[in-house]
Amino acid sequence: MSTSKPPPFPLDQWSAQMRTAIEEICATGSRLLATHRTASESGSRIADQWQLEDRLEAERGALQNVLSSLHQILAAIDSARRGINRANWNNSELRQSMADCADLIRDELPKLEVEFLQIRHSALDLLRWARQFARIDTSELPDDYRASYGKLLSFTPFFRPQLEAIRGECLQQSREAEVPRELHRMFSALDQYISAVESARAFVTSVVSPPIDLVFHHAESFEQDWQRIEQAVRGQLATAVNDCCQFLLYDSATFNDLVTQIEMPLSDGIDASLYVLPVDQWRIVLTMDDDPVFEQLNVTLLRIVSAEDLDSALSSLVKALYRDFSDR
Repeated sequence: MSTSKPPPFPLDQWSAQMRTAIEEICATGSRLLATHRTASESGSRIADQWQLEDRLEAERGALQNVLSSLHQILAAIDSARRGINRANWNNSELRQSMADCADLIRDELPKLEVEFLQIRHSALDLLRWARQFARIDTSELPDDYRASYGKLLSFTPFFRPQLEAIRGECLQQSREAEVPRELHRMFSALDQYISAVESARAFVTSVVSPPIDLVFHHAESFEQDWQRIEQAVRGQLATAVNDCCQFLLYDSATFNDLVTQIEMPLSDGIDASLYVLPVDQWRIVLTMDDDPVFEQLNVTLLRIVSAEDLDSALSSLVKALYRDFSDR
């Protein structure tokens, strides 16, 4: 690395643009909700059931918290990167700067992940509600809301290559002898931070330019199971299903980590893929298929049973699927 210090990150300019984008996101989201409520009484009722107004308020707080955390992390990374110098590893100030950077990332990442989840809940549910339950064909507000989220990516062309370059330099130098352990810690923390930011960036991209619509369907067997579950538990289960399946839009690897895939052989070499999502003592069985004509991903909820009843439920599903397939 060159001994000359690189110019500092333009954090003040970045923060100002992010604050402006957040205000636009929140204002547009509020207008979208208020306007599309008028589409139908059922749409307005579903908005209340989904607590969309409260979610928009939570979205504002989460966006502001994310901005604050990211500012702290980027400032710490900037301070450390401008001090890193091969010939100066004995500099206690530099070593402390790298250690502080690693500690800050470690402490802030779990908070960021919680806030990212809250933002995702609000944005994707609001758009799905407006599209499926409160559609107004002439309204441009959903597109405006998507576009306002796109402004969060305005500094990506600057920060992404900068962070990748820092990570690459840390990796290269960490392979050398006699480098301080603080450098290894900073590299590990920076790697985790970049992965988290890339996941968040993928989510924002899915809001701005959704690759496909996510549409839920309920089998009769699922509806029967659902009616037997206490009302107080249903909200938690519905949120878990929604959160898990939303990952299909931008992070299929995380979806696959959350579920267990079960291949069900039918006949003539045909398999049916079922997925089991565990939520506490419950097991939710679902399947999915792409519909390229309508550009949507159909998720069909098949059963929701206790863990001890899962094998029996799967056996019944296999028989039903085999019967349906044989009748074709």
